[in-house]
Amino acid sequence: MKKLVVILLCSTFFFLESCKDDDDDKCTKEVPEDKLTVVDQTRLKSDSLAIVEYLATNSITGTEIKDNVRYLIAELGTGETPCLESFLKVKYRGTLMKTGYIFDPDQLRQPDVDWQEREVSFNTNDSRLNRLILGWQIVLPSMPVGSKFTMYIPSGYGYGANGGPGGSVPSNANLIFEIELIAVN
Repeated sequence: MKKLVVILLCSTFFFLESCKDDDDDKCTKEVPEDKLTVVDQTRLKSDSLAIVEYLATNSITGTEIKDNVRYLIAELGTGETPCLESFLKVKYRGTLMKTGYIFDPDQLRQPDVDWQEREVSFNTNDSRLNRLILGWQIVLPSMPVGSKFTMYIPSGYGYGANGGPGGSVPSNANLIFEIELIAVN
């Protein structure tokens, strides 16, 4: 009988331990400071000034700023806000601030599809919010589902000196993202 009790206790312990998943229970809302400071600070300052000039030249007012990322809220949703560990469903369009060039490869392949009609799900382990560009990680945790907003992202918080995937974004390019946050998983 003692053996059975010991076996049951051990089995229960191992079962409970196997149910734990630290990533599932975690909900981080702020980007760790070390990820923000690794960016070239001199470049970040000049990019931030270029964004301010762009906004002034284009008479864009009412932007908020968080860690050098400026954003303009067109519509504030009422749903839950994502964690850095969240998977997202969004509608978005990415453009180069300097030229207005739409760099999203999916939109280049389907030019007749309006970005607002195209939902994109980031739902693989490599596509959690904390795996996307820093600009998204900085702003999205403060946006409730249903929000529509535009972000103006300095190059270091975008694709940096390496540029974007497949050469679609040149090195050190400041970016503009128009985003609608559809769902958080």
